[in-house]
Amino acid sequence: MSDLLHPATPVISLDEPCFMLVEEYRQSPGSKGFHRYQIITVVRNDKLVDWLHDMGPARKFKNIDQFRIPGGVRDERTKRLYIEHTVGELQDIANVLRTRPQMSASLPRTDLVAEAIKQAERIRAAQKQIFGAYQTRSLTRNVQHS
Repeated sequence: MSDLLHPATPVISLDEPCFMLVEEYRQSPGSKGFHRYQIITVVRNDKLVDWLHDMGPARKFKNIDQFRIPGGVRDERTKRLYIEHTVGELQDIANVLRTRPQMSASLPRTDLVAEAIKQAERIRAAQKQIFGAYQTRSLTRNVQHS
C-alpha cells in the first residue's frame, strides 16, 4: 500500500502529463471498511502532485488485482522527469486492467532455482559434441595469452 508522498490536488485534466496511476485498497475515512482508490500522480509546475479518487467499497471489486501503471520515469542522476503518457491514456489502460480476471490465481508456481539449474545444464550440454564413445570436444575455444 503506498501513501501519498506528494502534495494533493483537487482537480486533474485528461490531457495532463501523468507520472503514474495506482489502484489499491485502503481504509476509508472514518474506518468504515476498505475502499478501492485510484491515485493519479501528475506533473504541475515541474513538481509531482497526487489526485485521489474513492472508487467505492472494496467488495465491488472482488477478484480484481491492485496495480500500478507508470506513465513516466525519473532519471535518478539528473532528477529530471520523462513523461510518456497523459491522465486519459493511463485511465484507459486502468479500465482494461480492471476488467481482466485476477492474475495471481491463474499463474503456475515455479521453482526458480531448479529452473536455473536445468537451464545451466542444458547450456553446458549444448556446448559439447560427442565424437565417439570416449571423446568429447568443447565448442568453446581456449584463448592463450602470450
